[in-house]
This record gives sequence, C-alpha cells and structure tokens, in this order.
Amino acid sequence: MSIDIPAHAGRYSMDWTLPSDLKPGFLVPHELRTRWTLILGDARVKLIPLLEKWHKIDVFFHDSDHTYLHMMWGYTSAWPYLLESGLLISDDVGQNTAFYDFADAMQRPIVVHASNPNVGAITRGTNR
Repeated sequence: MSIDIPAHAGRYSMDWTLPSDLKPGFLVPHELRTRWTLILGDARVKLIPLLEKWHKIDVFFHDSDHTYLHMMWGYTSAWPYLLESGLLISDDVGQNTAFYDFADAMQRPIVVHASNPNVGAITRGTNR
C-alpha cells in the first residue's frame, strides 16, 4: 500500500513533474499489482486513518516530505503500529537528523545501506 500525491512542479514544494506517461507506482511490478493499493492524497491526512484501520504493519517506508518535522511525524505516527518484528525504513536520511534522532530516542541501532547512505532502517523489536 502506498500513499502518494501526483508529482507536479509547484505543488507541495515539488520542483519536478512525473513524465505524463508515468503514474505513481510505476515501479511496482505487474505481477504484484493485485497486492498493492495506491491511495492518492497527502500523507498528513491519509496515514493515521490507514494505520488505525490496519492496526499493525510489517514495514513503514518513509519517502515523503523530507523536512525534519514531517519525517519525525511519519516515524512517530507509524512506530506504534509496527509489529514487534517490524521495520522502519527511510529515504534521504542524510537531509537532516530526524532519522538519527528518532532511532536514538527509540534506542534502536541503525542500519544504513552500504552503497546508498541516504537509506536507513531500524527494527522495532529488541536486539537479538
């Protein structure tokens, strides 16, 4: 499941536009499309009701507005809904300290992708 807004330059501080022949989710493989749902809208409006509906999630991947406040809001909103074995992943963790501050507050070790240090992850569960 994904929450996304169509990329149009000038909307929501975007400075680019998705090519007209591409739609949000264009990277989702055809064979997985029946298991994927796109919710069009602002995550600040759509995320909490979705989390309350699902109750528990396995993975939360943040690739939304990359301001400190929005990243921290996304992490703190999703965290209580992650299963004990759940994973919080974030893109653009180098844009500000939100990811590192959140991981520190949750006392969770950070894993950063070796070839792309802008992608980081933390687990919800205890260290093993």
